[in-house]
Amino acid sequence: MLTKDGSYKWILDNAKIVQRDANGCALRMSGTHLDISDRKQMEEERDKLVESLQEALNEIKTLKGISASVGMSGRMQSSQSNS
Repeated sequence: MLTKDGSYKWILDNAKIVQRDANGCALRMSGTHLDISDRKQMEEERDKLVESLQEALNEIKTLKGISASVGMSGRMQSSQSNS
């Protein structure tokens, strides 16, 4: 929902038709609007954090792979020089 100051708010709305005419058209409804902007902001921050953690985990896995291959090549070289 666009506010007077030009910013947007997330609104959760729930409504129910409480009275209809003989043709089934709505005459009255009742409902609520709830500002959930804070909740949506926390969800967005959580999603960014999860993405950052996933990227960090991927980097750790990459570094472990590099470390393992460097360690193996070092062992291979030392075993060849012992021969």
